[in-house]
Amino acid sequence: MIYAVSDIHGCYEKYVQLLEIIRFSEEDTLYVLGDVVDRGSG
Repeated sequence: MIYAVSDIHGCYEKYVQLLEIIRFSEEDTLYVLGDVVDRGSG
């Protein structure tokens, strides 16, 4: 499966929750678009 996600804004915990919800695996491809680390807690 191919997935795209954008504007993570440093919210790592929510990003990990998303990967768990979609059951992301080695066979999948993930494109990360937009802002990745401009906010959040670290």
